[in-house]
Amino acid sequence: MLNENLYDSIFHRKSIRNYDMNSDLNIEKVKEILDNTERLNKTPVEFKIITSNYLNTIYMKPAPYYIAAFSENSNSGLNNIGFILEQLDLYFSKNNIGACWEGIPRAKNKLKNLSELKYGIVLAFGKTKEKIHRKDKTEFIRKPLDEISNFNHIKDNDITIRILESLQYAPSASNTQPWYVYFNNNNSIDYYCKKPSFIDKKIGMGNFNQIDAGIGLLCLCLGIKNENKEYTINFDDLKNNLDDYSQICTINIE
Repeated sequence: MLNENLYDSIFHRKSIRNYDMNSDLNIEKVKEILDNTERLNKTPVEFKIITSNYLNTIYMKPAPYYIAAFSENSNSGLNNIGFILEQLDLYFSKNNIGACWEGIPRAKNKLKNLSELKYGIVLAFGKTKEKIHRKDKTEFIRKPLDEISNFNHIKDNDITIRILESLQYAPSASNTQPWYVYFNNNNSIDYYCKKPSFIDKKIGMGNFNQIDAGIGLLCLCLGIKNENKEYTINFDDLKNNLDDYSQICTINIE
């Protein structure tokens, strides 16, 4: 069951890149939390907790620990990675542990050999002396609501705004925010991911967009749960009717 207690962390989390390399954490507890996260779909995924010697971190300051994510080579697998690991990202923030999605470090062969699935990304984490939380929403740089949804064409109400804001403040690679939601009505939302350009594909942003789509969907679902609403996610019969976006799913709110 999705832990809606993570909702408030969406609006205070901060990406941390400087860690105390000599500090220890209860890794067994992290594994327990990871094992009990909600999955987005049935696509196979696997996670390994590693240290920096499994990565080429020449362009990044190392972290004490990383969660390395593996999935089958599909959009649904990448969506699943984002949906699952964002629960850990928010859990770390809630418990005063620094964390950051890291797409730059490259996996060494010994990391790739830890799983038969394809390596996707790592979530760095550890204790830090940095300020872990943002004070308020003004510290974020995010697209306005009408750039990530058909907000101008739906009935304006507080519940809709709060649900949309949970997506608006979700993290993404290079802060690209590659998502869009279309409100069919107050009870049905089509969720989309931006299609990668030719250059995006060359630099690997296509995969990151799909991971980000899973991250955003997790935050959107937390927003719905926070309103004491139940929902179901439908991955079938997709319309795929936006030129620059591909549809991930439809969310039906009960």
